[in-house]
Amino acid sequence: MSSHVRWGKRVHSPLITRGQADILVAFEQLEALRYLEYLRPGGKMLVNDHIIVPVTVTTGNALYPTKEEILDALHQVTPDVTFVPGVPIARELGNARANNVVVLGVLSGWLDVDVLLWEAVIAERVPARYKELNLEAFTRGREIDWKR
Repeated sequence: MSSHVRWGKRVHSPLITRGQADILVAFEQLEALRYLEYLRPGGKMLVNDHIIVPVTVTTGNALYPTKEEILDALHQVTPDVTFVPGVPIARELGNARANNVVVLGVLSGWLDVDVLLWEAVIAERVPARYKELNLEAFTRGREIDWKR
């Protein structure tokens, strides 16, 4: 599954053309390779340092690439690749499922969008019982200096 987010004074299409994304966010390592063609040369790549092994690998019909192989492929498009340990951070907070919000926290530091808006949307979109957990996951992602 993929989502495209575009904003600006003039947006002519809801979809990003291949080779035109300024930032590509992948919530899993192999996903970074799968959608790499959308990133513009020199764009920024944000990758959750997480592996979900596909069925083709578990059945022995394919191999999961090493992190070095993934990084080599990503570096052919951009030197600006940031891996985020989203799952370990979310586990520290008590729920590994909040790992994607850790990644969003990092992303929020790259964009010129008020942090209060990010927090309001998270609070509105997650179930009430997970609100504090997700806000803490977001804050943890924001606090770490991933900008290099």
